[in-house]
Amino acid sequence: MYLRSWSDETLVTEGIKLLNMAIDKLPPAQRLAFLHHHNDQRCKDVAMTLQKSEKTIRNQLLSAQQVIANFLKEKWDLNIPISRKKRLYRMDQLN
Repeated sequence: MYLRSWSDETLVTEGIKLLNMAIDKLPPAQRLAFLHHHNDQRCKDVAMTLQKSEKTIRNQLLSAQQVIANFLKEKWDLNIPISRKKRLYRMDQLN
């Protein structure tokens, strides 16, 4: 059940702003890996693009997700579970 109203759009807009603020808090290497991965690139492809090992990219992604989850918990009191197998969110879910 999805409601479409001005207040829902405002909430989504504010949520995206907070997410972007959280991404801005990431160290440069984590931010780069996070943005590549969440633009639908696989870890293997991100590693090749950034010339790093796949393990390094996975570690950077996990650390990035933890920083973002902590930021969102602090700002909105959201408890976001972190998983190595799933993304924090999918870009197409934000549209």
